[in-house]
Amino acid sequence: MGLYTEDEYKTKIVGVTFKNDDGTNRQDIIESCTEGESLSLEHYYFKDEDAFKVTNVYGEVLGNLKKELTERLTEKYDPGTIEAADVEILNITGEDKGTLGVNIKITITDLLSDDSDGNIITNEVPSTPSDCFYEKPVDVQPAASSIQETVENNYKMLRDKYGANKLKCYSIVFKVIFIICLLFTLFALLFSIPFAIIFGILTFISFKYSSLYKKASNYSE
Repeated sequence: MGLYTEDEYKTKIVGVTFKNDDGTNRQDIIESCTEGESLSLEHYYFKDEDAFKVTNVYGEVLGNLKKELTERLTEKYDPGTIEAADVEILNITGEDKGTLGVNIKITITDLLSDDSDGNIITNEVPSTPSDCFYEKPVDVQPAASSIQETVENNYKMLRDKYGANKLKCYSIVFKVIFIICLLFTLFALLFSIPFAIIFGILTFISFKYSSLYKKASNYSE
């Protein structure tokens, strides 16, 4: 499941009086722009720092985002999310002063994912303890009780099926097997590690069965 959030930023494009690398004049490009026109953001690095060009639908550069705004955005979003933002011209300024400027609105849509417990995960780091999610400690007692009930049911089922005397006999048989396997394991350690591992596994299994049958034979409701 995913939730979306939208953040809006209104700002002024900077660097509108410079020429582009291809020699085009940014003022001439802005002069052909209109209110409500869609623009795009293009990420690049300037002096090893994040920066964003503002371009029109033809890829022509109008200017850049302010450094301060770029720092705010890159702290909150990854560059790909910022580049995917909707950018719209609010108005063109300076027509009566001979130098044009552009005010824009940036709308960034970000996906908020949630984990299996339903907690929303965002890209933001909580600034205060009150912003953090508090997770109530889980009470493990019901799970422990359920496991105990399952074990007791197994003991009861074995006792009802075989009877206490037969279970005691089974416990003794597996205990003898356990002792024999243990001796073989110790002996095999001197000559062959693979055989020692095999007998070690048999030792463990026989011990578990011996313990199981003994507990089942002694079980009482």
